[in-house]
Formats: sequence, structure tokens, C-alpha cells
Amino acid sequence: GQDLGRKPGSGGHNKKRTAEFLADLSDTIEASPTTSMRKQAKNLGVSKDTIRNAVQDLGLLLSDASKETRVIKGKKLLTWMKPSSPDCNHLTMASGAIPHASVDALKAAVEKEWAEMSVDFIVKTCKAFRPRIDAMLKANGGHFEL
Repeated sequence: GQDLGRKPGSGGHNKKRTAEFLADLSDTIEASPTTSMRKQAKNLGVSKDTIRNAVQDLGLLLSDASKETRVIKGKKLLTWMKPSSPDCNHLTMASGAIPHASVDALKAAVEKEWAEMSVDFIVKTCKAFRPRIDAMLKANGGHFEL
């Protein structure tokens, strides 16, 4: 009889999106969240479609409904959050600590500090923000310590 099986490479048995691949991709994205999907695909030696589908499988892409929900929750949080809370307003607290002769001098100082910040520092700072917000919510907007 004739072989009615699939040709090699034509089936799901050689699928790239294994549990191990998804775990590695998730770790890679967590380590450098600003790396584009195109660059991730090139680094991992897979197609852009594979990365896009894997990122969607991991739930890392937001749908329009998810984005809308985030905006609504963010607006509620901003109206609820106390504007004078020192736990959440480090920039407000620090902005008046050093006097500047003019707005241009302030802008120059901010640009200098920004240029000196490493990407690693910025990523770690952004990752630390969520636990701070969670702690603030748990404390009902009152004082908390991490």
C-alpha cells in the first residue's frame, strides 16, 4: 500500500513552541523587556511569527479590551491615590531638594542625570514599582514599608 503519513517537517511534531521554549522565552523577555520580538526571533533562531504566537500564548500581549481595562483601573487609582503620599511620589519629593537658577538649568540637570542612568537601573526600578503599588493598596493608601 501507499504510505499516507505526513512528510517530514509537515506536522505539529516538530513544533518550536514547546514548554521549554516558552519558559526560556519568558525568562528572556523578563530579563530584557524592551527587546523587540523581531530581535528575539533572530536571537533564538525562529521566525517572527513563532515569537509573536508564543508571546500571545504566554499572555504577554494585551488585547484592546485589556488595554481599556488597564486605562480604567489606572484612572481609578490616580483619583484614589493621595497626592501627598511620600511612598509613591519620590519624584515630587526630590524635585525641590536641589535649587536651580532657571528652568533651563533644571532641564540640563535632569538630562544629565537621565543620561547617566543605566538601562539595568531603569528596568529594575520599573520592576520594583508594582510591589510598591500593591503594598500601598493593601495599606488602603496609608503608610507602608517594603
